[in-house]
Amino acid sequence: MSKIQVTRDRSWAPCCFILCKVKDDGSINPRSGDAKDSMLVQLDYDFPGLAQAFGWQVPCTCGASDGSVDCEACGVTADDMISSARAYLYQCVEDGKQVEDPGYFDSGE
Repeated sequence: MSKIQVTRDRSWAPCCFILCKVKDDGSINPRSGDAKDSMLVQLDYDFPGLAQAFGWQVPCTCGASDGSVDCEACGVTADDMISSARAYLYQCVEDGKQVEDPGYFDSGE
């Protein structure tokens, strides 16, 4: 199974994250232009799912939200959860965190 890493490139995609497949030597190529190596994650609503792949826990304690919609039961808003996921991803970028690919690039075949 391959690993993934999230990064940013403010000159190319200032408000987005770039998800990269980690090469055998541990490096990444965020600007490869090949969907087999990297993908742009630009929608705020995608941040919670991506952050979960890196270990973030949705702050909705009842389990009624995946982090991208309000949870009426807990009262946690989507904005709060997306902001939390974004902050977590920023930390992953800073740390250079790499995790097993849950299926973004590695289809398991």
